[in-house]
Amino acid sequence: MSHAPPPSDSLNLLQKTSQQIGRSLSFRLTLMAVLVLISLIPMAFVSHLIQERQSLQSAARDEIALQWAGPQTLTGPVLSLPYRKQTVQQVTDPNNLEAAPKNKVIESIAYLHFVSLQPPSQNANLGLI
Repeated sequence: MSHAPPPSDSLNLLQKTSQQIGRSLSFRLTLMAVLVLISLIPMAFVSHLIQERQSLQSAARDEIALQWAGPQTLTGPVLSLPYRKQTVQQVTDPNNLEAAPKNKVIESIAYLHFVSLQPPSQNANLGLI
């Protein structure tokens, strides 16, 4: 008959081996590397999902822009009217600060622009007979 070691001896051997492995620096580093690699898998899925949704958002924005706001052009004549613009500026004499400030009128030319927003009609009456 063969004698099997008592269960307590095999349990002691298993506990000693697991304690040695747990104290081993190379085992800990390997375990950390495996855990980091495993955690990269869900991160890759989330990154891919974000990229996919960004591309869908961009495509939807472009499609809506094409449907609602096509190329816009201003048609018709532009009427530009010049006018004089006068501004009053108070000027003090740097040599005599006690003197009252004098008003100086600055005149410039500005323009008003008027655009016809109605497109010209196809059968416009040009006044030609």
